[in-house]
Amino acid sequence: MTPVTGPARPLSLLPNRLEESSSRERQRYLIARILEGDRPSLSNPNFDSLSVNDRLSRITSAERRRIAEEAGNSFHTLASLSEESIPEYFYEGLLRAGRRAEDEDRFGVAQRCYLFLSRLRGGGITVPPHIQNQARERLAVLNGGGSRWERVEFGLHRLPGQTLDPTFLIGMGVASVVARGLRLGILARAGSATPRFLPRIFEAGALATAESAAFIGAERASAAILGQPSSSASAPEEWLRYGFPMFLGSRLLGTVSGQLYRRGRFRQAWLRDGSLAGARLRHRLGYGIVTQASIFGAAYFAQGLESREAASERRPHDGVAQALVWTLAFSAFNSTARRMSGSRSIAWERSLFRR
Repeated sequence: MTPVTGPARPLSLLPNRLEESSSRERQRYLIARILEGDRPSLSNPNFDSLSVNDRLSRITSAERRRIAEEAGNSFHTLASLSEESIPEYFYEGLLRAGRRAEDEDRFGVAQRCYLFLSRLRGGGITVPPHIQNQARERLAVLNGGGSRWERVEFGLHRLPGQTLDPTFLIGMGVASVVARGLRLGILARAGSATPRFLPRIFEAGALATAESAAFIGAERASAAILGQPSSSASAPEEWLRYGFPMFLGSRLLGTVSGQLYRRGRFRQAWLRDGSLAGARLRHRLGYGIVTQASIFGAAYFAQGLESREAASERRPHDGVAQALVWTLAFSAFNSTARRMSGSRSIAWERSLFRR
């Protein structure tokens, strides 16, 4: 769900030794700096006359593996781009490579592409103004700035990928099954169900604790099995600053808003007139709107906490899109788990609430 990147610290531009060199040597150095990030290896002064592929053969296998994993599919694109004979085509290709890395959630690589393009000047280097402007705009968006429309476009563009992320779907599926099983276990032990406020709050806290741990564990395990990058934080850290706040906020605000709706004037306004069938439909609609809006708000707030944590890593944050994905997935998976538990368990659960 949350994009994973390493730190993207400000990078030095061309060193003095390369200001009078050929454009191809400068391009090789730039690509080397983009690929290596904040751990110098490919930009060794002894490699100035070597191609990027030759530089890769001179470093350790562990460094090559790290660089390839961080760059993803952009790795070979950037390596071949360094040999472009026409500088203007090189800058255009570097901008496209940044967008491709951005689409693949390789934000560290994308940020470095945009950073160099936006700051390169002098020493025989002429980056077309329109390319520099686009690079500055994209860099601002990735750093949490830019115009509101650009941020909205960024979130909407990534929404399908977030929704279909297999690790997120697996994590939500496991979490919903765990929560459903725990809820039925709590009801079975109690022997009755109560719509009272405090018991429901304690139940929501217990469910959030269990399902958030299951979510983090299943998400990280599936990422390891599928060969996808996972969070650089440890599992307890990720649970504490992401999983638990998301589930706890969703459970608590969903429960509180549902209880207030059942007892408050919202329901009275919806059920004032009309037939019984119409009243039931309006009640369901009103209850769904209130609870889903509350879950969305909780998810957005928790994403805001996560974005401040991620700000030190210059990680982009699209809170509205992520909160929307979370709300839809949270509701859909919990509803599916409830239906999968069987009609008998649903009827038994309803009978407890009627006592």
